[in-house]
Amino acid sequence: MKQIFLGLFFQLSIVFVYGQSKVDHIEFEGDTFIKISSDVIIDFLDQSTEKWETLMQENDYQKKHEEGGLVIYSKGERGKRFHAIGKNQNNMLTVDWYDYDDKVKTMDELEKSMENESIKKDNKASYYVHNGHFIVVESLQDEKHVFERVYVIKK
Repeated sequence: MKQIFLGLFFQLSIVFVYGQSKVDHIEFEGDTFIKISSDVIIDFLDQSTEKWETLMQENDYQKKHEEGGLVIYSKGERGKRFHAIGKNQNNMLTVDWYDYDDKVKTMDELEKSMENESIKKDNKASYYVHNGHFIVVESLQDEKHVFERVYVIKK
């Protein structure tokens, strides 16, 4: 009987651990932010808003805004380094990255991972179709800051 309970506990533990969304992080001067990849943004978009909000809270992002079905969580300090991730119940995800300190871009790896799925590029944005999703990556870099934005919607 004890072995049956231990076996069930072990199986439930595996399901719980592997059923959780795993995110990688990037770190800047002690601040840790969610690393954006194609897998992460599609996972965020596809999961329920409740599950996504729990994950954002577990990663120390704070709810900043909720209006018209759009929920935004952010982390960092405006005017220094700031990360915001928003989810709309109508299947849209947005990611904003601002870096006024070191002016570091964080979306290059995301774009490189999807370069074979590019449908259009111009000076400010790149457009991709990836795993049934439209993904747009915008980028602006000047002497004051780096700004990057990602939009993800289901096709």
